[in-house]
Amino acid sequence: MNQQLLIFFSMFSAYMGFSLIDPVFPQLARQLGMNETQTGLVITGAAIMFVSTSTFWSRRSERVGRKNTIMVGLTGMSAGFLLFASVLRLGLAGVITMPWTFPALVAARIFVGGTFSAVAVSSQAYIADTTTGKNRTAGLALLGAANGMGLIIGPGISGLLANFGLLIPIYFGGIFPLIVL
Repeated sequence: MNQQLLIFFSMFSAYMGFSLIDPVFPQLARQLGMNETQTGLVITGAAIMFVSTSTFWSRRSERVGRKNTIMVGLTGMSAGFLLFASVLRLGLAGVITMPWTFPALVAARIFVGGTFSAVAVSSQAYIADTTTGKNRTAGLALLGAANGMGLIIGPGISGLLANFGLLIPIYFGGIFPLIVL
């Protein structure tokens, strides 16, 4: 398979996973008894970590390689999503109470955001490394398309999967990057 296509699917899965929780998490948060501030902090944690860890992953991909860093990012995203889904499941079942559920959700989401940035920055660097000036614009546009498609398709898939249970889209967010990996 074409290397750029593999990078496209890596980025697509990362951005799709990132947006999968948008349709279902507010309802899950209400069921847990979270207020709007707590819900917003859970969502925001991933974005803050994405921004905060991008330079770390950029330097790391210089040392260990772009593909290795992308694989670490996809694996980390999967683990983070599965942890997030598990905490939600335990919280909804009453196994862990709200004072523990909220910080655990924030931590899981922070982990997702921190590893998500590994995929994004390393994919961009890979395209920059492997294309010439003439083809670089097309390669980076392909990543932009993966970004946009992931952000659009993720909530749609989440809405469809939610028909089978509100946690199903989040578990899917943990499994899909492993398939791409």
